[in-house]
Amino acid sequence: MELVNINIVIDGTISLIEAQAKISNVQIIKNYEKDLAQIKLNSNQLQQVIVNLCNNAIDAMPEGGTITITTRCHPEPPAGGEGSRDSSALPQNDKEDFIIISISDTGVGMSEEVKKHIFEPFYTTKEIGKGTGLGLSICYEIIQKHNGTIEVESPAFASATTPLADKKATEGKEVGKGTTFIIKLPIK
Repeated sequence: MELVNINIVIDGTISLIEAQAKISNVQIIKNYEKDLAQIKLNSNQLQQVIVNLCNNAIDAMPEGGTITITTRCHPEPPAGGEGSRDSSALPQNDKEDFIIISISDTGVGMSEEVKKHIFEPFYTTKEIGKGTGLGLSICYEIIQKHNGTIEVESPAFASATTPLADKKATEGKEVGKGTTFIIKLPIK
């Protein structure tokens, strides 16, 4: 484990998938919060998670599209002010500061049934020979080892009564398209 800048780790990871994204007509947009706190983690394992999520996103957009990678701190600083963060309105278990990484795509989205099983080992929606069904379960394990969480939202299939895990990450998504993975890592 090492103290790292998440934005730098993600930039290094993007360089690993840029060629495949370009061949697949996929644009990668970076939306990083500046001056994020450094976080202690295994950068190689985080790279593995980001590569897997981006490769899955590319696969979900056979006609091309966009991957948007967003980083931010939670809780956010109060509007108009820097420095201390007012966390009094947050639930007790949500008062800790986190780095949030959102990876969104404009792909085909996924159904509620797929979302139920997406992190299970050997579960895959890909053709035989195209995947092992281990990628997302490994991502889940890596994030858990870092005391974080990973969630998936696919607004294409979200009902009006289904709250989105991260409304900022999914705002403006076109109905019928897209998936967002939200990774939440504690700042220690």
